[in-house]
Amino acid sequence: MRRLLVLLILFMLLAPALPVKAESAYYALSFDGEDDYVSLNNILTSKPFSVVMLVKLNAIQKGNVFETRDNFYGYGGKGFVIGDGGADGKYDVAIGNGTDYAVATNVLDLSDLQTHLVVVTATSTTMSIYKDAALVGSVDVSTVSDDFGGDVDIEIMHGLAGYTPGKVYLVLIYNRALSDDEIQAIYNDPLHPPTDGLVLWYAPDSVDTANGLWTDKSGNGNDGTIYGASYVPLRPVSEGQFDDDYVQRFNGASGYLTVADSPGLDNLTQATWGILVKKGTTNDIMAELSKQGSYRFIHGRGDDTVWFQIGTTDYAWATTLAGPKLTSNWTLLVVTYDGSTLKFYENTQLYSQRTMTGTILDTTNPLYIGADSANYRVFNGSIALVFIYTRALSDDEIKQIYENPNNPPLDGLVLWYSPYTYDPSTGKWLNRAPIFPTIPLVEELDGTNYGATAERVSIPKLYVYDANSSALIPYSNVSLTMLFNNTTTSLIPSLPILPYNTTVTLNVSAVNYESRTISTWTGVDLISVYLERIPTENETSVTIAKPTEPISTMPIDENFNDFGLWGAKAGAKFMAGRWSEAFTDFWNLNPMFSLILPLLFSFGLILTSYLISHNTLVPIGVTAVMVTFFGLIGVPLYMSLLSPLAGLFIFFIVWILWDFYKRFEKS
Repeated sequence: MRRLLVLLILFMLLAPALPVKAESAYYALSFDGEDDYVSLNNILTSKPFSVVMLVKLNAIQKGNVFETRDNFYGYGGKGFVIGDGGADGKYDVAIGNGTDYAVATNVLDLSDLQTHLVVVTATSTTMSIYKDAALVGSVDVSTVSDDFGGDVDIEIMHGLAGYTPGKVYLVLIYNRALSDDEIQAIYNDPLHPPTDGLVLWYAPDSVDTANGLWTDKSGNGNDGTIYGASYVPLRPVSEGQFDDDYVQRFNGASGYLTVADSPGLDNLTQATWGILVKKGTTNDIMAELSKQGSYRFIHGRGDDTVWFQIGTTDYAWATTLAGPKLTSNWTLLVVTYDGSTLKFYENTQLYSQRTMTGTILDTTNPLYIGADSANYRVFNGSIALVFIYTRALSDDEIKQIYENPNNPPLDGLVLWYSPYTYDPSTGKWLNRAPIFPTIPLVEELDGTNYGATAERVSIPKLYVYDANSSALIPYSNVSLTMLFNNTTTSLIPSLPILPYNTTVTLNVSAVNYESRTISTWTGVDLISVYLERIPTENETSVTIAKPTEPISTMPIDENFNDFGLWGAKAGAKFMAGRWSEAFTDFWNLNPMFSLILPLLFSFGLILTSYLISHNTLVPIGVTAVMVTFFGLIGVPLYMSLLSPLAGLFIFFIVWILWDFYKRFEKS
């Protein structure tokens, strides 16, 4: 019995160290603007109150996003409404009691078709309207009695003015007026709102698809019935990033990826499209990215020029803007449209532009990556990055993507594929664009692979420093080329895409600096390069200070094999005092070895302590000391727990078996 109790305790100790995946289902509701809505009993009948919605229009038309009125105010109606009576995407917010009413006209502009946090608060005297935590208007409601509710239901995305096409991710109703700080807190973390006075809480994880209900998480039972709205699957952002890096390679004959048609991919008044791309050998008509009838990047026959073609309500389909010539070098191509001008960028530089107006044409065609349609005009080359925004990015934002492609602007982002988001187990390029900048959920706008080659690559982090000051040189000033298999390729310094686990030669240069050539193994995580500044016209020499960076961030000039480099990196970081990083490298870069060695060490130490003491409590104490020690030097929690506890578990298994053996031998 004592031994079974010991095993039970060990299992309880090990449980926190074992990874457990929580299964949750997340959905948004999508409304077609024709007959879809959500209905619930009217709980909004008196002041004070607050209404919070996270909403995105799919198109602009006359209709309501929130309605409790029993009639129009001019006919004695009473209730509360957020409605667009002018079909311009600019919403009135109003309240009435059957005799008096107050209206904030055109106060809420949702015409950009982006996701917005809408908040309306009302006290006895004032109704205030917020968009994305910013106050956009207010109106005196002192003449409207506190009791204004009627007997009709609350309707979401429908009302007296009509139905509204769009998506709703969150609805909150409070029986009090939220403060500015609380509104900001909701904006910062919409999935965890204040609960004081909360009488209704519809969230992405409370959509009951089986019963057609949006269930109330507030505990008040105010469930809403879903009429016709479709369910949009969402997933945590964290599930869309992987340790291995891939680019999509196309052979010019067959193979492509597709993304299902979805609101936010067309029918836009503004947009940005971007791809990180390099050309192969074919020189024919081929498309890098295409949503036929709306927009596409396309190559002309016999010419390496990339064209962007688009259609709007004012300009016919396939209106063209010429871009740069595509080569075998990695190039970031970006096109922006702000409703008046179409601009084409090469990397961060404006290449061409033209006048363009109107709304981008709405089609039901899927989005194709690497082809114009299924196995038609298939691209010959590679694509590493694809992104689409529902707004025009600024020059500074394009530069931000170029210099930090893992941290793009999030406002208006609807689709983002990178080398880190390809799932080889499913053949899908997973979307990483969050539904809202402060919500870590994404729509499953994933690209499905139909015959394209997912090519494994290595992407280390490159840092380029001034050798004198150790100041970091901006990527926009850095040039990076790679020599591999007798071919020279220009790379994007912030995203250096290298062949997987091999040796290459890199040339690193920067404006006003001497270039430097290094040879490196591509399996490294980090490459740091120090460049010497070229003397100016009035200087005869430049003093070069010895870099003060620890060895773990120094330039890599030696060719290590994979195992040797792994050991050198982890050891260098440990000697530099970067213990947490060292143990993480030790754990991740050679998983089998790094699993066995700490386990053997822990087991050996525990066994030795028992052989010396002959007391089973001593190994438990030694285990606690090891866990504490690993924690103090910065070892991640799961690593500091797993090896010592697993070693202790194995020890007790051996101890119990040995005890049974000795008892059996005596009998």
